[in-house]
Amino acid sequence: MSTLALCMIARNEEAFLPDCLASVADVIDEIVVVDTGSTDATMAIAKKAGARVLQEEWRDDFAAARNTALAAVESDWVLLLDADERLAVGGAALRSAIERPDLDCGLLELHNATSLEAVPEDIVGGRARSGEPILLPRLLRRTPDLAWRGCVHEDVDHWLEKRVDRVAPLRVDLVHYGALPAIRQSRAKSDRNIRLLRQRLAVEPQKVNLWVHLSNELMDAGDPEDARVAAENAWDAVTGGLDETESNLLGRLIPAFTLRAQLHWHYGEVEELARTVAAALELYPQNTGQHLHPNILFYKGLSAECRAPMISNRRARWQLLAEAAGCYQTLLQLESSRWTAYVVPGVTGKRSAARLAQVLTQLGHYERATQMFAELDHAETPDRQNVLLGLAEAHIGGGRPQEALDVLQRVGAGQATDSVALRACARLALAQWDEVAACGDSALERSGAWRSPHRAFLLEGAQRAVTATGEPVFLGGAGRSGANLLRAILHAHRGFHCPPELMIMPELLSTRERWQTAYSAPLATAGLDSGALDNAFRAFTNAALEAMCPIGKRLAEWTPHNALHFAALVTMQPRARCLHIVRDGRAVVASLLRQPLRDPATGEPSAFCASAGAAAAYWAEVVQCARQDSADILGSVLEIRFEELVQSPETVMRRVFAFLGADWDPSVLDSAELRAIEVDEQEQWRRELTPVQVAQITEEAGYLLEDLGYLTLTGAS
Repeated sequence: MSTLALCMIARNEEAFLPDCLASVADVIDEIVVVDTGSTDATMAIAKKAGARVLQEEWRDDFAAARNTALAAVESDWVLLLDADERLAVGGAALRSAIERPDLDCGLLELHNATSLEAVPEDIVGGRARSGEPILLPRLLRRTPDLAWRGCVHEDVDHWLEKRVDRVAPLRVDLVHYGALPAIRQSRAKSDRNIRLLRQRLAVEPQKVNLWVHLSNELMDAGDPEDARVAAENAWDAVTGGLDETESNLLGRLIPAFTLRAQLHWHYGEVEELARTVAAALELYPQNTGQHLHPNILFYKGLSAECRAPMISNRRARWQLLAEAAGCYQTLLQLESSRWTAYVVPGVTGKRSAARLAQVLTQLGHYERATQMFAELDHAETPDRQNVLLGLAEAHIGGGRPQEALDVLQRVGAGQATDSVALRACARLALAQWDEVAACGDSALERSGAWRSPHRAFLLEGAQRAVTATGEPVFLGGAGRSGANLLRAILHAHRGFHCPPELMIMPELLSTRERWQTAYSAPLATAGLDSGALDNAFRAFTNAALEAMCPIGKRLAEWTPHNALHFAALVTMQPRARCLHIVRDGRAVVASLLRQPLRDPATGEPSAFCASAGAAAAYWAEVVQCARQDSADILGSVLEIRFEELVQSPETVMRRVFAFLGADWDPSVLDSAELRAIEVDEQEQWRRELTPVQVAQITEEAGYLLEDLGYLTLTGAS
């Protein structure tokens, strides 16, 4: 039977040592403790527990002390613990592991405690854990060549590199109390560690992890400039001094990448972050058999999320946000995974959940985002203020501005800039123009960094509405989504004029977009920059809308593809209200196949009506464009479900008229179009579409049908 020794070095650890030794009392066969100069009861406590205690003068060399302890060990295996650690779970697994002939090193899970009072069960279970657990080489077969190297942050890397196929993770959990900030400060180790790290790096300049440790120590010591130099040295050692075939490339790449990415994020260097992520992906080993490391996935998502607001092209911006969402969703699936390289706290849990909810908000997926933010709010996440800001933003986008204002009451004063922007958008959604103006004045009086930079653009947009005139309404949605029914109900209101479909606005705005992309350079040379073009289009838009609307009425312009241009319409008309009507995509497809939309130029059926898959792709694109636009003009768009309009017309239309700032007019419920619709028509697609066509729709747009709740509502899959 193999034997196991606990091997430790200690100094003045009387507070932690008893619990550490008690945690392994029934597991180990031998205890060896090297004391490096204790002035308290450390040695007496160790001897009472049956330890062989060796005294060694401290020589600024952790490896030397560990090797002294190792030399005194008689057992076959060594378990490495520090006094501020405990064995929480896995004693039986340790005993089984030391009998394995194929194992030389066991990787144990280390969990950092959030407080000294936390019990091991809560720390391991995550309820009292700081960050993610990390796998460390703590169970070692005692071989003749086993030895520690390095005066500080000592390691056995040279020994492990000969045994890469004899290393395995074990279901053994250690808890660590010494990472608490108060403990670290009380021990005043920073100056010593900086000195020893510089000493070791003078001999081993290619040791990536040493540069990482030095950078972190310097940052803790209040020296950000030297910390950044050390971080760059770590990155240079990875990108310039390592072979991709090196056995522990991942263990060197991840710490250097993470440190550099964190500094880019701290200093707001979005483009530099993107380049660092790209370089890390090039270096990443292809044969790990796992997903990308969580840190790379997280900063890849963060890079895409932060670049998106800088891009004017809507499709490119949507692709970046979708990429970010994909990264965060993958990270949430990795919550139970374990890694040997350090994992940024929260990136496989609440931190990525919060970022995913924020991205969903920017994509216009407000209901799902609201649900996620509400769950995070109830879970009392560390970044509570950011969660509250996100929840308020999702409420505004989802047509609940008053709920947003209630949430913002709970936001601290330190989040003033973001909070003011969201208050302005909520007031805009309520058509309270004086309050919107007051938010702008408040923003001028305050200063501070934005938690989410896109909110600066939201505030600018809300402020444009303060001095604007005219409040037109624009209706839109994918063809055959029920916009004509909504038009008829609005037209029945005594204060609105909603003529038949004109198609003028989408054509006008498509021309604007074409001019600003294909002809931007020559137009700018001629003195027509984007601002001048917008002024020209705005003047034309104002004239056209005025000509269409009878005196005393408010114009509601209806064209389905207004939904593709909501953001541009609000740019032209800052006080405009946009109504986006959404219908079950399967019903839309069935209608398009039954009675295809025709190209106004040729009279031929549109290409997207050629098949169920093409029609589903068209529906999804229009819905997604409208939703993404709504996130850019927060508070100016209200999404309406066709099915709810048919089933509960008064409830829906009261909400619509409140959004439009108009009085309720019960006569709108007498609309002939509304009376003509039978509820059963909503399910007509089930009779008309074949199983193959339904499968095509689900493949093309199932993700959106699910996000909108239609798959759940209908029970289809």
